[in-house]
Amino acid sequence: MTKRKPEFVTVTRRILNDGGRATAYTIEGIPAWVRVYPSVGVIPPARRN
Repeated sequence: MTKRKPEFVTVTRRILNDGGRATAYTIEGIPAWVRVYPSVGVIPPARRN
């Protein structure tokens, strides 16, 4: 994604855990001008029908 000053941009991404167990994550190396929420958490396993 590219952004120009002084525009504000919101980007949404979905993270899918296709494993069989809940998995903890931490997003690191984020530039100071970027806000990430949540940057830590636990992703439950995907439901398999």
